[in-house]
Amino acid sequence: MSGRPGKILATSLYNFVFSFVTYNMGDMVALEYSECLCGRKEPLLKLVGQETDFLELNGKKIESSVLTVLISKFDIGQYQIIQETGGLLHHLEDYEG
Repeated sequence: MSGRPGKILATSLYNFVFSFVTYNMGDMVALEYSECLCGRKEPLLKLVGQETDFLELNGKKIESSVLTVLISKFDIGQYQIIQETGGLLHHLEDYEG
């Protein structure tokens, strides 16, 4: 039996400068209530997915990792993609670094 999926959030309480900064790892997990192969009976974290940014063009979603690979094929050092609500690609801008 598995629990509802949720996000992993991590907070370092050891860092005395920024002790309450919470990091969203982007991983989606669910508690799994089954016995581990090693015999432990505590709930396990089961990875069920990962959040990612995406660009929507013509009704199709393109993940940010795909965009990174595509743009790396060109001589572009730094870039910014802006998409406003409604699926309109506002612009792709190349920044010289």
